[in-house]
Amino acid sequence: MMKNVKINLFAIIILLALMALPVSAAKKRVAILDFKAENTSNTYARAVRNLFEVALHKTGTVDILERNQIETILREQGFSMTGCTDESCAVQIGKLLSADMVVMGNLNKLGQYAITVKFVDVGKGAIMFAESEQAQNDNALKSAVDRLANNVAEKIRESSLPEGQRNMLRRRIGLSFRGDYAQPAGDFSDVVKPGYSGGLFGEYMVWGSGKSGILGVAGATYLSHDEDTDASEPKELSLYCGWGGAGYRYAFSERFALQLNVLGGYGQTKVTGGDVNITSNDSGLMGDLEFRYIFYKGLYVSLHGSYMRIFYTGGDYSGYLGGLGVGANF
Repeated sequence: MMKNVKINLFAIIILLALMALPVSAAKKRVAILDFKAENTSNTYARAVRNLFEVALHKTGTVDILERNQIETILREQGFSMTGCTDESCAVQIGKLLSADMVVMGNLNKLGQYAITVKFVDVGKGAIMFAESEQAQNDNALKSAVDRLANNVAEKIRESSLPEGQRNMLRRRIGLSFRGDYAQPAGDFSDVVKPGYSGGLFGEYMVWGSGKSGILGVAGATYLSHDEDTDASEPKELSLYCGWGGAGYRYAFSERFALQLNVLGGYGQTKVTGGDVNITSNDSGLMGDLEFRYIFYKGLYVSLHGSYMRIFYTGGDYSGYLGGLGVGANF
């Protein structure tokens, strides 16, 4: 019966996650104008512009209008890419091309190369964001352009998210408390009864891009089982364990997120009862899947399931945890 409970818990988490999946948003149409050359040749500026177009295309974040298509449309309207140097001109061109964003670029050489791009939002008529990279010499230009394109792609992914999801990525520090029902497995399933567990966990997002984030996770768990016996003084198994590891979070929407944690730990196990008092210090592992609902700013409730294993000398303890939690991200 408990096996079915465990399977159902994970099935519920996966089902809720699938229900929360949003419909993918259409990619933005982007027109990249000629880059302006300062203290260098127009040939270099055109080459860097073309390198940036290819690198940005490889990120898969936007639909890029082909240069020939841009030139044809602008020529028919009496416009030129080269003469466009301010936001108002970029907005005009963007409207003619039915583009969502227009990119104005600049290549400057003062000892080393500086590549700058500005993304103009055609609808808002203002610069959406700007990024720059530097290259020490000609040979380093392509690597600098690739870094620039990846940085821009990350900004575009973030800008396409609802405000709630952007906040989820910006809130890097988190703290949560859990309460669990603990079901022993393996050899211990016939030795101790199901018990209860409590946990306190902290997290820090070390990297976030688009809807995803990589986190450092640390915390502590207390778990208690009674001996599976009808004796008048049954023994009690108590486990205190500290954990540390990594987590991966995916934000389905501004309200729903799924997080997977893989943790290593070190714990102290005590068996007490009657004239028995045994203490053991051992290492362990935990795999954890958590489904979160953010109900107010960074506050959330969670439904989670975990598998825990403690490596004893005489035989490993393994168990399944399932329960609810509350937490906050700051």
